[in-house]
Amino acid sequence: AMDVNHHGTITLQELKQVLEDKFHVPENETRQIFYALDSNHDEEIHYSDFLAAMINTRIALHDDILKQTFKRFDTHNSGYITVENLREVLGNTFEGEKVEALVAEADRAKDGRISYPGFVAYLHGDPTDDHGVAA
Repeated sequence: AMDVNHHGTITLQELKQVLEDKFHVPENETRQIFYALDSNHDEEIHYSDFLAAMINTRIALHDDILKQTFKRFDTHNSGYITVENLREVLGNTFEGEKVEALVAEADRAKDGRISYPGFVAYLHGDPTDDHGVAA
């Protein structure tokens, strides 16, 4: 929609039109955004540049959601999810599984607790422990 002339690129003027008119972003900020996205410095944002920026934004949002979820389960703010933490949030069982079994399944370091890196690795299906060693 920003590519008014349908050339597959977005010019500074096209970006300014949208960001200033619809979102009230100041011109100097619009210029900073434009030049950050114009990776080959040809005064146009190519679709690939725009797509790469959007993917990075989605990855950052995904990471934020994972961090928020981890913090929700880490009820004592210890940096780990323990059986006690899960019991506080979920009760003794979740979908028929005892919380002890849930922690044991995701506990890559085998120390009775789940670290944030272990939590992320478990959710992504990574078969390594917290230290990068195959589990």
